[in-house]
Amino acid sequence: MITQNNRRLSVSEGVLLPLPSPMTEDEQKKENLGKKVDKLVVGAIIGGAIGSVIGLTFAPKQGKKTRKEILSRSKEFLQSHERELETAKKLTKETTRGMFKLIKNILKK
Repeated sequence: MITQNNRRLSVSEGVLLPLPSPMTEDEQKKENLGKKVDKLVVGAIIGGAIGSVIGLTFAPKQGKKTRKEILSRSKEFLQSHERELETAKKLTKETTRGMFKLIKNILKK
């Protein structure tokens, strides 16, 4: 690595190329938060799909009774995980806003 005019440069095939500036702490936090949200969303989708398949495969009751039980358990789940779901909604909104801003800035260039 070479420094010139307070810029970090890297040598690639005999050409000096500017290195990206290190991320600030806020940028690192945002990036880590985005990764966590992605994992949360993927986990929720996969978990929902697996649960649905298992529930329908091993359901010993008639369809009408099974649907009522699924509805009842879904309501219980939503009530017992209300705080986590609100956090997930908030993070999803923030991530979406950030993505739109990023895309908007890229398109301006």
